[in-house]
Amino acid sequence: MPALLLLIASLVTNYVSHRRHTPTICSTCRKRVGPRVFLLGWAALTIWFTPHYCNGFKNAVADLLIEGEDN
Repeated sequence: MPALLLLIASLVTNYVSHRRHTPTICSTCRKRVGPRVFLLGWAALTIWFTPHYCNGFKNAVADLLIEGEDN
């Protein structure tokens, strides 16, 4: 839950900065991180996160199947 609250807070802060025409997270990062480094980081995050996310579904289905066998 705290991670979700931090994500929401960062999105709200970013939106408020956008509305006030002050630097946002993206505009600040674009100055420091080039497109190749960004794409490499994005690919690395995707490669790590996709199995992590999908394993949660696999575990939930396995738990449901195990519960179904008990009945």
